[in-house]
Amino acid sequence: MKEKKLSKSFLVGKTELDYHTIAKIENGITPDPRINTVVKIAKILEVSIDDLIK
Repeated sequence: MKEKKLSKSFLVGKTELDYHTIAKIENGITPDPRINTVVKIAKILEVSIDDLIK
């Protein structure tokens, strides 16, 4: 998100995920998010799932 200069609010709007879900994933509080959540985020960020989880 930082590289693309996108906000959590932008991701919320595009992925329809909860703001807190995105924040928890970003902060490592949810270390094992559901695959469909990861796919949605990767798609919006235009990165592979592998790149996203590194």
